[in-house]
Amino acid sequence: MAPGPEWGDHFYRVDAGPYSQGPVSMTDAEASMRIVINHDECRHGGAFADRCLAATLEHPLGHERYCTAAVEQDGRPELTVTLVMGGRRHTRIFRDRAERLAAAAEGWPAFV
Repeated sequence: MAPGPEWGDHFYRVDAGPYSQGPVSMTDAEASMRIVINHDECRHGGAFADRCLAATLEHPLGHERYCTAAVEQDGRPELTVTLVMGGRRHTRIFRDRAERLAAAAEGWPAFV
């Protein structure tokens, strides 16, 4: 079996400082990411999956990502999050931390 991704691989590498530079700003590393969260494949589901989604939006650089299917640096100036739920893909683009925090408070309905 081939070894899995290493910390130095582009898929996991994030060179960033604090999570936020202020109440509505994002670091370059937070902003230039694409994250796919697959609730269809998450074994936890329910309220736990909602908390995981909120944690991802609040701290995209890292937390225990049980439902996360992909994380990559995409070089775009914003954070792109795709939620897979019920066989459908719902994508939101977040331009600042305030948008992310509002969606985290709302949960999955913010995506559908």
